[in-house]
Parts: sequence; C-alpha cells; structure tokens
Amino acid sequence: MFTTTDTDIERQFQIADVKLGREGIGMAYGNKYGDLSDLTAFKIDVILFVADENCMNRLHTYAENRFHGLNDDYRRYIATINSEKIRRDYDSIVSDGDVVSKHNFRLPETIQVPHEAGGKEYRDHLFVSDTTGTAKLKLNGWEADLIAEEEKRQDFVCWIRNPSRASWALCIPYEINGEIKPTYPEMQLYHSLHIHSLLKHNLPQISSSGEMNSVEGFVCYYPTLLQKYRSSRCCENT
Repeated sequence: MFTTTDTDIERQFQIADVKLGREGIGMAYGNKYGDLSDLTAFKIDVILFVADENCMNRLHTYAENRFHGLNDDYRRYIATINSEKIRRDYDSIVSDGDVVSKHNFRLPETIQVPHEAGGKEYRDHLFVSDTTGTAKLKLNGWEADLIAEEEKRQDFVCWIRNPSRASWALCIPYEINGEIKPTYPEMQLYHSLHIHSLLKHNLPQISSSGEMNSVEGFVCYYPTLLQKYRSSRCCENT
C-alpha cells in the first residue's frame, strides 16, 4: 500500500504550478472548485491535469487561440490610445507570445537616415533631412532601377527601405517544415492608395524552398490585411 503526505502533495502542486507558468492557475482553480472539507483534493486535480499530456496539449491550443483572438480584437483599438507607454507594453506582451506576432504597423516620427558618400539625393524618401529636404542614399542596382521606375508613376508618393534590425520594420510570417519564421520585405513603396512591400526575388529566380515559402507568406498576408481593412470600413459606414 502506498501513501502520500500533504507535504508531498504540496511539493508536486508547486511543480505543476511551474509547468502552468507560475500564474496562480492552480490556486484560481482551487478558489472556484475547491472543497473546504478536503483542501488537498483540488491540488491533486491540478497535479493529474499537468501530468496528462493530452490535457496540456488541449490547454496550449486553447490558450494560443484565445491569445490570438484577443490580439485581433484589440489591436486596432490600442492604436487609437493616446499613450505611447500603453502601446509599448501591449506590443511587449504580444511579442512574448509568438516567434512572429501581429502588431499595428507604426512608423516612428523620426529615424536616423545615413547620408552615404557617393549616394544620390532623394526628395521622395519617406524621411528626409530637416536641413536639405533630401535623403542621400547609395542604392544598389535593382534598388535604383526600381525607384527610378516608380518615380514615373503619377500615384507614387514615397519609399523607404525596410531594415530587418529596425524595431519598426514590417515583418511577414511564413511557415517552413511546420515552423513559423519571419521574413522582411526589402522596401516599402507608398502610393496614393496603396502600400507595396517588395522582396528582392522575382518568382522565376526563386530556387530554394525557403524563398518560395516566404513568398507564400506574402500571398497569405495581404488578403488578410485587405479583409481586415474592408471589415473596419464596413463598421465605420454602419
């Protein structure tokens, strides 16, 4: 016959609490469902729940779906709050939830744009010097050709590179081998009614599965963005 002491139960309950993230979930369960005549019963429930792989997988799936749902519900609202601290705190929480997470895309008020020696002065860069009204940048071949071509369009407004190390950079998620990875478009092009984000790869040149998966990420991202925009416009018009 095997027995266990209250000390053993408490120790295992604390271990279970760690596996549940140290958020007090076990005690919250006890406060709601605990039996005052048997104060160890709810702890045993929690211990057995955590020990069951199927239960934990279901919990993780529920938590992930709930997390993403709340983020989708409140992301646009957070963007309207007149508090930079609240927006930073919200973004920090969201960033902790996934390798690649959804955020409101917000460009900073100012950035440091290097004035590169031998570069060309651009007046249609999104950020320009207060003194000269230009950004002096040395673009590579395809970048220079692209901007020259875009500048011929009547609806072209401005452009900016999308550096992957910048905190404000636009990041697009894609899936490869069941794992979510981030990819960053090379440039953002702003037109009077559109925003275009460009990979440096043309489809005929794509050779690796990783590059193809990143393109698929873009294909999935923009219809979702358009659908959310249309939904928000419908809400505004009702």
